Amino acid sequence: MSQFFFNQRPHLVSDVIDGTIITSPWNNLARL
Repeated sequence: MSQFFFNQRPHLVSDVIDGTIITSPWNNLARL
């Protein structure tokens, strides 16, 4: 599912990831 969405709009996914990091940096670190 992630790969499919990434293949569809990689730039959009990047924006979402950046937004998530800015909004919840601790959440992103927890996922890593």
